[in-house]
Amino acid sequence: TNLTGIPVKRRVMLVYILSGALSALGAIVLFSRITTASPLLGANYETNAILAVVVGGTSLAGGRGSVLRTMLGVMLVTLLSNCLNLLGVSTYLQAVFEGAILIIAIWIDRRRVK
Repeated sequence: TNLTGIPVKRRVMLVYILSGALSALGAIVLFSRITTASPLLGANYETNAILAVVVGGTSLAGGRGSVLRTMLGVMLVTLLSNCLNLLGVSTYLQAVFEGAILIIAIWIDRRRVK
């Protein structure tokens, strides 16, 4: 217990349990979508996660953010990815396009912070 009276060890254990359970749920959903197992299956999803958070309006420099705006960013990035897939754009060009959007979103965030 810290000076605030919050049982820190119990909270840390709860966060680890919740993180593990949600990671397992995400793995099950991804496996059911892909129907194959590979250790490299989610290798490029971290860029999409960062893109969704930045497009949602959360500053990478710290500060304010919102779960609702992040969820809207996730929906926008997913919609973009699905549209590019339906248009038949190659995965390499999709990655370039998402990287360009990420750079633009970070540039806009930097201008907004100043």
